[in-house]
Amino acid sequence: MNVYIPIFDSQEHEVERLVKYININFPEGHVIFLAPISYIEKVNLDKYGECIDEDTLYDQLNIENVKKIIKERIGKDGRAGWYFQQFLKMSICVFEKNDFYVVWDSDTIPLRPVSFFDESGYPIFIGKREYHKPYFDTLYKLFCPPVIRTIKEISFISEVMIIKTSIMKNLICSINNECISPGKDFFEKIIHSISESELNECGFSEFETYGNYTTSRYPNEYKIKKFKTLRTAAEIVGGDPSQKQLEWLSKDFEFISLERSARPYLRFLTKNKIIINNFKAISVVRLFNRIKNKLKKILNKRGLIEYDWL
Repeated sequence: MNVYIPIFDSQEHEVERLVKYININFPEGHVIFLAPISYIEKVNLDKYGECIDEDTLYDQLNIENVKKIIKERIGKDGRAGWYFQQFLKMSICVFEKNDFYVVWDSDTIPLRPVSFFDESGYPIFIGKREYHKPYFDTLYKLFCPPVIRTIKEISFISEVMIIKTSIMKNLICSINNECISPGKDFFEKIIHSISESELNECGFSEFETYGNYTTSRYPNEYKIKKFKTLRTAAEIVGGDPSQKQLEWLSKDFEFISLERSARPYLRFLTKNKIIINNFKAISVVRLFNRIKNKLKKILNKRGLIEYDWL
């Protein structure tokens, strides 16, 4: 199965680590990187997997065009790269020959063997619990009849997702045919459907859109399962964890993400053998989150919530 990884700024050793863990824990995956030509050459990316120039994926879909459309609306384009990567993941379906493909965030590492199908052969959505209203404000404008949040207690936002090629093709066609926002292609219509106040923030989610579209119009195609994931792993082990730290995390988590924007609060603490030999990763994470949330509440009360170190 093809595993598509949009990537543009990871260090070579990070790429090597990611591919190593995918090969170990999802050996049936064939890694394909979507990246700018300049980046492919800079880190010798083709050593680690097949490479596709991100500008050749879908007609008129490139970072400069996305920047232009966003800038015309709000006068700035700071989130263009974030939206562009989402549109790339969607447009893969146009040339994908297989029934399914997987999209994978470049900062997400599988620590245990993973399958994206259940025992009956159904593809699996990774269900989570979160809610960001602007995603659904945009979603409501993309389809007619509107697609709404189908399962209220579940979010489809994930770092890894298996996509049914035919459904994503239909989703793009539905946006092109049903959405009344300006634009010739699906990505233009999405940009014009996001409110101006959210366009420079987080106004659209490709996974939330695909998940709710699928469960609304193709309700029997997927099953939902909760995986043990840790999006904030970099806060616990830093952005470049040791083998021992990864082994420690693997006892409690199936996937971890090492987001660059995260502050490595416990990086040195979790390198300590006493900690990793005597405390479960899940226990450390829960305790840290309780302390962090309590501290945020205290700062909130004192009007100091703008402290950016938390």
